[in-house]
Amino acid sequence: MTRHRLRRALGALFGGAVLAAWGAAAVALAAAIDVPAEATFEAGAESVAVASVTLDAPGYVVIHEGASTAPGAVLGASTLMTPGAYGDVEVALDREIEDGEVLWAVLYTENNLNSTFDAGIDMSVTDTESGNPAVDGLVAFPMRMAQAPAVRIDVAGADAREGDRGVTVPAVTLDDPGYVVLYQGSESVFSSAILGRSAFLEAGAHEDVRIAASRALRGGETVWAVVHAEAGGDTTFRGEVDLPVTDDGNGNPALRGLVAFPVRVAAVPTQTDLPVVPDALLDAVPDDAPDEAGAPAAAMSLDPVIVVALSGVTSITVPVMTIEADGYLVVTAGSADGPADAVIGVSHLLRAGDLADVAVEVDRRLEGGEFVWLTVVRESTGDTTFDGLDVEAQDGPAVRVQVSSLAPGPAGTGGAGPLDAPPPSTATGLMALLAAVGVLLGGLAAGRALTRSG
Repeated sequence: MTRHRLRRALGALFGGAVLAAWGAAAVALAAAIDVPAEATFEAGAESVAVASVTLDAPGYVVIHEGASTAPGAVLGASTLMTPGAYGDVEVALDREIEDGEVLWAVLYTENNLNSTFDAGIDMSVTDTESGNPAVDGLVAFPMRMAQAPAVRIDVAGADAREGDRGVTVPAVTLDDPGYVVLYQGSESVFSSAILGRSAFLEAGAHEDVRIAASRALRGGETVWAVVHAEAGGDTTFRGEVDLPVTDDGNGNPALRGLVAFPVRVAAVPTQTDLPVVPDALLDAVPDDAPDEAGAPAAAMSLDPVIVVALSGVTSITVPVMTIEADGYLVVTAGSADGPADAVIGVSHLLRAGDLADVAVEVDRRLEGGEFVWLTVVRESTGDTTFDGLDVEAQDGPAVRVQVSSLAPGPAGTGGAGPLDAPPPSTATGLMALLAAVGVLLGGLAAGRALTRSG
């Protein structure tokens, strides 16, 4: 007997035993098949799982290719199943699943007393109650590939208020991992100036996505929430690699489909009936006065008098300072009244405790007489890089420093360092002043001596 005949004989024997057992203990079951609205199979897979199957006679679950309206050619069949209920029935296929195609799960009964599905012999099942009326009552249902979520961002009702350092977007949906990036802009378009970004977001739906900003928002200004895709295979945003996303259905038609929408920053109403607190009283409050929660207001201690900031140089040095948490010393340009928005320098990550000779490189030469402001910002994302998420965790008030008009002398002249002697002209004037004081003191002493002798 050849191998093929032996297999057929064994199949017939096994199938006959299954059918005999079923006939001896028949149960009243309705043939049914349950296929979820979106099946969990992907393009390239070589098998598919059917959520649940119920058979009232021995048979198979057979997967067909097809259109959305009817099944087509057979792609694969399950093993022979006895009457009963089954969950997650795995069916191997003859080929890989193609992207976007529709598969059909169809019930068949075993008709020729073996355990192998035979197309044209084993018949498809019809059922007036559980069958599909669209295909004449066949227990056959389409299986559609789960679709990737459409990219969309909902900025209606976004929380963006004057003075806040960030925006909260109510809803974001991504088809691939990425970020929501906050840009400066006008009412019609965003600029290239990035204010901040969200944390890394996985594909899917997200609610109340927080986008931290590198500065306080201004009342009445327009900022833009823009979706970027993570293209570098990591979780770190890099603007030159992780580019903005377009979507024909949910993008902004005014910007060629970019998923980018404006957010208007709400201005804080002016309250003219509040009493005006004199600046002198505000200045009299010590830096370590407790806030409303009872905690110290400042987590940074440095004396602006000792900060070395000289005209013409590109760095600022703090000889001694203390911080209570790991963070960065941030230098911001400004005026005597307060800091501006432009950050001109950031230190490396500083560890909490007492620090000495903290130097910060700035992006331009300092000008004598200008004011810069020093702020400590806590590291809040667990890395060693200063970014928009850290800015929200600002520690304490900014410290004002005025750049000295004294420029460092040329190398080798004894005036190369900020703690060296002042230039000759200044030193000469100081010596003259000391000499004049000495003459005055000498005259007073002589007068007292004459009075005693008289």
